[in-house]
Amino acid sequence: MRLLRFSLLLMFCVLAGCNKSKPEPKMVFDIPSLIGKNVDEMKFVLGPPTMTGIPGSGGGYGGDKEKYRYWNTENANLTIEFDNSTRRIINFIISPGTAAEKRSFADIKEPLILGNVTEDSNNYSIQSVPVVAGSGINEEPGRIWEIRISPK
Repeated sequence: MRLLRFSLLLMFCVLAGCNKSKPEPKMVFDIPSLIGKNVDEMKFVLGPPTMTGIPGSGGGYGGDKEKYRYWNTENANLTIEFDNSTRRIINFIISPGTAAEKRSFADIKEPLILGNVTEDSNNYSIQSVPVVAGSGINEEPGRIWEIRISPK
């Protein structure tokens, strides 16, 4: 009887440990609710940014007009690219979070869920940015480095 209980307990432990499926991602940033807001309104919705980009020092690609603000979580990072003179948001950028194993997304599905966005909206367009070979991030074909959501 003792052996039977031990065997059943051992089998239960083994079977319970076999289900190592990755949990489904959950929404982190509700991008549709941010569409139409300017960059100053973002801190009221998301709290203070984790970091800000400074024009001319790598904080903006397009010169002094464009700036960046960053909100980082374990599951996703949100970067907001905006026009400094009008405070209008140009792009919302979702990239992998700060967890060490998340250096890229396997496909576009996960960042869409993290940002609560769909590919067929009339309010914004979505562009996926693939991982560049040789970048050291993750060179598997088809992986996504980030998605850019541009308000229309």
